[in-house]
Amino acid sequence: MQALQANIRALRGPILVTGASGFIGANLFKLIADVRPDVYAVVLREKNWRLAEVSDEQVMAVDLNDPAATKNLIDSVGPQTVFDCVAYGAYSFEQDPGLIHQTNYQSIVNLVSLLAQRPFAAFVHAGSSSEYGDNSAAPAEDSVGEPNSHYAVSKAAVAAYLRYMGRKEN
Repeated sequence: MQALQANIRALRGPILVTGASGFIGANLFKLIADVRPDVYAVVLREKNWRLAEVSDEQVMAVDLNDPAATKNLIDSVGPQTVFDCVAYGAYSFEQDPGLIHQTNYQSIVNLVSLLAQRPFAAFVHAGSSSEYGDNSAAPAEDSVGEPNSHYAVSKAAVAAYLRYMGRKEN
Protein backbone atom coordinates (compact mmCIF):
# COMPACT_ATOMS: atom_id res chain seq x y z
CA MET A 1 0.00 0.00 0.00
CA GLN A 2 2.91 2.35 0.68
CA ALA A 3 4.14 1.96 -2.90
CA LEU A 4 0.67 2.77 -4.23
CA GLN A 5 0.45 5.87 -2.04
CA ALA A 6 3.89 6.97 -3.20
CA ASN A 7 2.78 6.58 -6.83
CA ILE A 8 -0.35 8.63 -6.14
CA ARG A 9 1.72 11.36 -4.47
CA ALA A 10 4.01 11.40 -7.53
CA LEU A 11 1.16 12.23 -9.92
CA ARG A 12 1.12 15.79 -11.19
CA GLY A 13 -1.93 17.67 -10.03
CA PRO A 14 -4.56 18.90 -10.09
CA ILE A 15 -6.16 15.56 -10.99
CA LEU A 16 -9.55 14.95 -12.62
CA VAL A 17 -11.44 11.67 -12.49
CA THR A 18 -14.18 11.77 -15.13
CA GLY A 19 -17.08 9.35 -14.88
CA ALA A 20 -16.67 9.48 -11.11
CA SER A 21 -20.27 8.53 -10.37
CA GLY A 22 -19.66 5.04 -11.77
CA PHE A 23 -18.16 2.11 -9.88
CA ILE A 24 -14.61 2.37 -11.22
CA GLY A 25 -14.48 6.17 -11.29
CA ALA A 26 -15.84 6.57 -7.75
CA ASN A 27 -13.44 4.04 -6.28
CA LEU A 28 -10.46 5.47 -8.16
CA PHE A 29 -11.38 8.97 -7.00
CA LYS A 30 -11.65 7.86 -3.35
CA LEU A 31 -8.32 6.02 -3.54
CA ILE A 32 -6.57 9.16 -4.79
CA ALA A 33 -8.48 11.51 -2.46
CA ASP A 34 -7.34 9.47 0.55
CA VAL A 35 -3.76 10.45 -0.34
CA ARG A 36 -4.05 13.99 -1.69
CA PRO A 37 -6.57 16.86 -1.75
CA ASP A 38 -6.12 18.15 -5.32
CA VAL A 39 -8.35 15.57 -7.00
CA TYR A 40 -11.80 16.31 -8.40
CA ALA A 41 -14.65 13.94 -9.21
CA VAL A 42 -16.35 14.90 -12.47
CA VAL A 43 -19.97 13.74 -12.65
CA LEU A 44 -22.78 14.43 -15.11
CA ARG A 45 -25.38 15.96 -12.82
CA GLU A 46 -24.79 15.66 -9.09
CA LYS A 47 -22.95 13.36 -6.78
CA ASN A 48 -24.73 10.08 -6.23
CA TRP A 49 -24.65 7.58 -3.38
CA ARG A 50 -21.14 6.43 -4.32
CA LEU A 51 -19.81 9.92 -3.55
CA ALA A 52 -22.18 10.85 -0.72
CA GLU A 53 -19.40 11.32 1.84
CA VAL A 54 -17.20 13.39 -0.51
CA SER A 55 -17.08 17.15 0.07
CA ASP A 56 -19.00 19.23 -2.43
CA GLU A 57 -15.81 21.17 -3.23
CA GLN A 58 -14.28 18.03 -4.75
CA VAL A 59 -17.27 17.12 -6.95
CA MET A 60 -17.81 18.97 -10.22
CA ALA A 61 -21.04 18.49 -12.17
CA VAL A 62 -20.09 18.90 -15.84
CA ASP A 63 -21.75 17.52 -18.96
CA LEU A 64 -18.70 16.52 -21.00
CA ASN A 65 -20.98 16.36 -24.05
CA ASP A 66 -21.20 20.16 -23.80
CA PRO A 67 -18.00 21.60 -25.35
CA ALA A 68 -18.36 24.96 -23.57
CA ALA A 69 -18.82 23.31 -20.18
CA THR A 70 -15.83 21.06 -20.84
CA LYS A 71 -13.68 24.05 -21.80
CA ASN A 72 -14.76 25.84 -18.63
CA LEU A 73 -13.78 22.77 -16.58
CA ILE A 74 -10.31 22.61 -18.13
CA ASP A 75 -9.79 26.37 -17.84
CA SER A 76 -10.90 26.51 -14.21
CA VAL A 77 -9.08 23.43 -12.90
CA GLY A 78 -6.04 23.29 -15.18
CA PRO A 79 -5.63 19.54 -14.69
CA GLN A 80 -2.24 17.94 -15.09
CA THR A 81 -3.50 14.37 -14.81
CA VAL A 82 -6.86 13.05 -16.05
CA PHE A 83 -8.28 9.61 -15.39
CA ASP A 84 -11.10 9.00 -17.88
CA CYS A 85 -13.73 6.56 -16.60
CA VAL A 86 -16.63 7.87 -18.71
CA ALA A 87 -19.01 5.25 -20.07
CA TYR A 88 -22.51 5.28 -21.50
CA GLY A 89 -24.12 2.25 -23.13
CA ALA A 90 -22.64 -0.42 -20.90
CA TYR A 91 -26.05 -1.19 -19.38
CA SER A 92 -29.04 -2.64 -21.22
CA PHE A 93 -31.13 0.45 -20.43
CA GLU A 94 -28.58 2.77 -22.14
CA GLN A 95 -29.56 2.23 -25.78
CA ASP A 96 -29.38 5.60 -27.58
CA PRO A 97 -26.73 5.09 -30.33
CA GLY A 98 -26.13 8.82 -30.80
CA LEU A 99 -25.61 9.40 -27.09
CA ILE A 100 -23.38 6.32 -26.84
CA HIS A 101 -21.03 7.62 -29.54
CA GLN A 102 -21.23 11.24 -28.34
CA THR A 103 -20.39 10.31 -24.75
CA ASN A 104 -17.79 7.61 -25.27
CA TYR A 105 -16.04 9.03 -28.32
CA GLN A 106 -16.78 12.62 -29.28
CA SER A 107 -16.71 14.05 -25.75
CA ILE A 108 -13.30 12.46 -25.19
CA VAL A 109 -11.99 13.81 -28.51
CA ASN A 110 -13.12 17.26 -27.37
CA LEU A 111 -11.61 16.83 -23.90
CA VAL A 112 -8.24 15.64 -25.22
CA SER A 113 -8.18 18.42 -27.84
CA LEU A 114 -8.63 20.99 -25.07
CA LEU A 115 -5.95 19.36 -22.94
CA ALA A 116 -3.54 19.27 -25.89
CA GLN A 117 -3.66 23.08 -26.08
CA ARG A 118 -1.84 23.37 -22.75
CA PRO A 119 0.85 21.48 -20.89
CA PHE A 120 -0.45 18.42 -19.07
CA ALA A 121 1.22 15.30 -17.73
CA ALA A 122 -1.06 12.33 -18.37
CA PHE A 123 -4.39 11.18 -19.74
CA VAL A 124 -5.31 7.67 -18.57
CA HIS A 125 -8.31 6.07 -20.27
CA ALA A 126 -10.29 3.17 -18.79
CA GLY A 127 -11.23 1.01 -21.74
CA SER A 128 -13.66 -1.89 -21.80
CA SER A 129 -13.50 -5.59 -22.53
CA SER A 130 -16.44 -4.85 -24.84
CA GLU A 131 -13.89 -3.45 -27.30
CA TYR A 132 -13.11 -7.08 -28.18
CA GLY A 133 -16.79 -7.85 -28.84
CA ASP A 134 -17.14 -11.31 -30.37
CA ASN A 135 -13.43 -11.94 -29.77
CA SER A 136 -13.89 -11.99 -26.00
CA ALA A 137 -12.72 -15.48 -25.01
CA ALA A 138 -9.49 -14.53 -23.21
CA PRO A 139 -8.06 -12.41 -26.03
CA ALA A 140 -4.43 -11.36 -26.01
CA GLU A 141 -3.81 -7.64 -25.42
CA ASP A 142 -2.96 -7.17 -29.10
CA SER A 143 -5.91 -9.21 -30.43
CA VAL A 144 -8.06 -7.53 -33.02
CA GLY A 145 -11.41 -6.43 -31.69
CA GLU A 146 -14.68 -7.48 -33.26
CA PRO A 147 -17.10 -4.91 -31.82
CA ASN A 148 -20.65 -6.22 -31.58
CA SER A 149 -22.59 -3.18 -30.30
CA HIS A 150 -22.63 0.60 -30.52
CA TYR A 151 -21.00 0.66 -27.08
CA ALA A 152 -18.19 -1.65 -28.25
CA VAL A 153 -17.62 0.39 -31.42
CA SER A 154 -17.49 3.67 -29.46
CA LYS A 155 -15.00 2.31 -26.92
CA ALA A 156 -12.81 0.77 -29.66
CA ALA A 157 -12.93 4.05 -31.60
CA VAL A 158 -11.83 6.17 -28.65
CA ALA A 159 -9.02 3.70 -27.87
CA ALA A 160 -7.80 4.02 -31.47
CA TYR A 161 -8.05 7.82 -31.29
CA LEU A 162 -6.05 7.94 -28.06
CA ARG A 163 -3.36 5.63 -29.51
CA TYR A 164 -3.12 7.99 -32.49
CA MET A 165 -2.90 11.09 -30.30
CA GLY A 166 -0.28 9.49 -28.08
CA ARG A 167 1.93 8.43 -30.97
CA LYS A 168 1.41 11.05 -33.66
CA GLU A 169 0.35 14.23 -31.91
CA ASN A 170 2.44 13.96 -28.77
